[in-house]
Amino acid sequence: MKEFYLWLGWNCERLEQHLEKMAQNGWRLKSTSFGITVLEYERQEPSKVSYCLDFNPKYTEDAISIIKDDQWHAISNSSGWWLWEKEYKTEKPKLFTDKRSLIDRDKRLFFLLLLLFLTQFPLIITTLSNNYNLFRTSQILISIIYAFLFLFYIYALTRLYLHIHKYSKQ
Repeated sequence: MKEFYLWLGWNCERLEQHLEKMAQNGWRLKSTSFGITVLEYERQEPSKVSYCLDFNPKYTEDAISIIKDDQWHAISNSSGWWLWEKEYKTEKPKLFTDKRSLIDRDKRLFFLLLLLFLTQFPLIITTLSNNYNLFRTSQILISIIYAFLFLFYIYALTRLYLHIHKYSKQ
């Protein structure tokens, strides 16, 4: 079975919980594609599986080896996102055992989005402030797309900042 599941980087727990429920209902994640949004499952016996998303484009072989030694299996590696799984019987295991690791993951994503935003910012401002030929359909369409992109970046950066702040307070 294939499923399209749209998730956002500041809400990894939502996807992790969804995958865990699917495994409990007998649908084990087999593979992912299209940036971990197309999920392919295979029918198996219901099981307890813990999933963890990590944004880390610079994993070292040593770090991967340590995670695998702890019986975590990498399901997917896409654009710096790693999706790990581990089957368990009694107590649910966690890849991130402390808040600092979660903060570091969110900061890596925050700074990538900030970099992308800053490189796009001049284009967005130029496009939105360019009012010559405003009535041309293509100019209006491009302006609308950039306005949504600008708002999305602001929203995403704000959500990540709040997420980091929440973990810092705990």
